[in-house]
Amino acid sequence: MRHSDAPSTRAASSSSCGTAGRHADTGALVIRVVNATDQPQQIVFDFDTPVLTGEGHGTATVLTGAWDAGKPFEPAPVQPRTVDVTATDLSSWQVSPYSFNVFQLPA
Repeated sequence: MRHSDAPSTRAASSSSCGTAGRHADTGALVIRVVNATDQPQQIVFDFDTPVLTGEGHGTATVLTGAWDAGKPFEPAPVQPRTVDVTATDLSSWQVSPYSFNVFQLPA
């Protein structure tokens, strides 16, 4: 994963963090990306071989909210949303501020 080098208003706002692995049962590629900053981050997935081809698609589940949303011991004020993703989507993805993103791409 690479992130863009677009200028930022704060030094702490210039990066995102991610991890990847394979699902033990299905072999699907699972990528997790966190943006704990107050600015959206543009990321590019850079794979050695294409993970989605032709009509192939995967999913992205995104959980995002204001940094001060919610109160302890109360239900979360935000809910995850899941969208379909294609190879084109993965060529450049904008990660929302204060978000946790999980991409599941079939084997």
